[in-house]
Amino acid sequence: MLTQVRPLRRFEMLSYAGFWAWTLVILVALGATGTLLFVKPVTQLNYKADDLTSAVSAKLDYNVHDPETDTTGQRFRWLTDDTRLVFPVSSTKPVKVIFRLRNASVAGGPNSTTTILLDDALLGKITPTAEFQDYSFTLVPPPENKLGLDFKLQTPGWSPRGDRRTLGNMLQSVTLDLREVWSPVQRPGRAELLWLLPGLALLMLGLIWLSRARNGLAQLAGYGAIIIGVGLAGLMLLWLVLMGRVNYTGEATKNVFWLWSASAGYLAAFFGWVALDGLSLGRAGTPSLWTRLRGFVAPWTLAHPATAALLGIFAVNAAFTGVYYAKVLIETGNLDAIVRYWDGPEYFVPANNFYDKNDPLLTIPDFKQHSQNYWTARFPGYILALRLVWYVVGWQAAGPLICFIASSLFAFVFWKLLRDFNYSDHPFWLACVALVLPLRWLVYHVVGASEPMLLVFQLLSIYLFKKERYWLAGLTGALALAARPPGIFLWFGYMAFIAWEAIYRMWKEEKLNFSYVNWKAIRGISLIPLTLVGIFGIFAWRYGDFLAYFHITEEVKHLEPLPFTSLATGADGGPGFFYYYLIQAAGLILLWRQQRRDLFWIGLATFVYTIFLLHNDILRYSIPAFPLLLIIPFAKYLSGRPARWLAVPVLVAVYLYSWGVLNQNLAGLDTWQMMKDILH
Repeated sequence: MLTQVRPLRRFEMLSYAGFWAWTLVILVALGATGTLLFVKPVTQLNYKADDLTSAVSAKLDYNVHDPETDTTGQRFRWLTDDTRLVFPVSSTKPVKVIFRLRNASVAGGPNSTTTILLDDALLGKITPTAEFQDYSFTLVPPPENKLGLDFKLQTPGWSPRGDRRTLGNMLQSVTLDLREVWSPVQRPGRAELLWLLPGLALLMLGLIWLSRARNGLAQLAGYGAIIIGVGLAGLMLLWLVLMGRVNYTGEATKNVFWLWSASAGYLAAFFGWVALDGLSLGRAGTPSLWTRLRGFVAPWTLAHPATAALLGIFAVNAAFTGVYYAKVLIETGNLDAIVRYWDGPEYFVPANNFYDKNDPLLTIPDFKQHSQNYWTARFPGYILALRLVWYVVGWQAAGPLICFIASSLFAFVFWKLLRDFNYSDHPFWLACVALVLPLRWLVYHVVGASEPMLLVFQLLSIYLFKKERYWLAGLTGALALAARPPGIFLWFGYMAFIAWEAIYRMWKEEKLNFSYVNWKAIRGISLIPLTLVGIFGIFAWRYGDFLAYFHITEEVKHLEPLPFTSLATGADGGPGFFYYYLIQAAGLILLWRQQRRDLFWIGLATFVYTIFLLHNDILRYSIPAFPLLLIIPFAKYLSGRPARWLAVPVLVAVYLYSWGVLNQNLAGLDTWQMMKDILH
């Protein structure tokens, strides 16, 4: 006799399938709470004579003598006539710096004045006494100096009899008082707020447990848990706001800053989720804001799926961009680093006066070094958009704003493509994935760059081509080409697909018949190569050379006659290039096996040219191919449950990489200041 198997309830299924996952989530929350309660920032850094070398960058010539001990046992260092000390502290809050000095009279030297400069600007002058005393200055670190607090201590030099050294005054210690820096979270009453966390969290968990009982208090307890969850999430968001006011990136305690920020962010999300779902685990009858919210929103989203997707994608992209901007803003106090990221500043040259050979920006050394034709490598599509938005929001905000709007629209068009052609059961999820993958993409749709415009028009063209609206496909493809030169490969992809489709039909029917060629599509997409005529006409007008793009003396096209040249050079990124090629090749194979011939040929055209590039940033040039060759063919795997569990660590890794490369590719401060002077 067969025993009837009772179906598992959701809670029981969770106990088998998700127990360890939820255990990990709760353990991380406990760790984050402990971090906020017990990990404290250092508010005073004291560098004594023997410690000063650790405060000085090893790459700098700091001209300070070795430590010595006087007759009373006090350790000190002799300054020279020009000593340089650099401390890794940066903040927009005041920092108190205390120099403990005495003059050289105890060793038979003069009673000299020490002049102190901060970033070569006069900070003050000290005339020390014969005893060690503290001399303090309160200052705001210059935000533009990545090194930190860069001091020069200049003292008239003297040399004791029998000693060849050039000496100044005596330095015993340097103290950095950071209490004002940390004051937003260290003021009386604010730090104590954190001790509400464990007590309220335990009360919340107790109420959640009571809400599972079958009595009249269950629903009341559930609502109580939700209210406490909202309060705790609000407390953590408040703490994040306070951390933003700290605005401190000093090397000495920056780990505490980011540990606290990450912990508060995680707990805000954790308690926010508790407030939404009440940790009900799907138990019927348990109050859940999420089920009520979903019940309210679901009918509207079903009735207006495109509008809901568009709003959702803009919100997700705003969150991705906001996190990126927040770190830059916290560390520097402004968003200059976003706009200074190359090649963003170079687009302002042709955008300022539209390829004018006498543009005042060309007097800046970084730009003056280039040939006249160099600027034709920047096609006019993005430049015209930049100029148009420039009038509305100003030149510094124009690039990032265009990139935000264009990347959001790209994800929306991708959602339409996935949904309308049944490429995935989870189009919204994959559209959000397409905002962060591949690795380089997040950088280039956050800073000012032309890639987002290329991608949105390229994908819109593909969508319209598949809808057999060929003239519109040609027009949007032309806009993609106007944004960036690689847009021409979209036309090659279309032509390859049209040719394959006609040849395959002729071969199948065993007759030569040119009526099988889709002439209507060819006429429509002819707008793409014809756009080059208009672009080159602009170059002929401005530079007197219709083919100026092909006469650029600098190497900007990077094309080589042999494939895989970037691998052959043995460059540091070579192993990565190999895997980029491998992933895209695998995507092509899957597209062919999935009978998606149009995407195969278009993807092949956008991929093949990258294997002939000699460049150290192959992944950037591969960005247009990745939606077609990574996300669509691998949609089943990228939208599965394992991929969703990996989403958070992958997103963290993408941010760490993106923040890391941001500071490695910025226009110089001199160039940036000259641009500000001219464009303002």
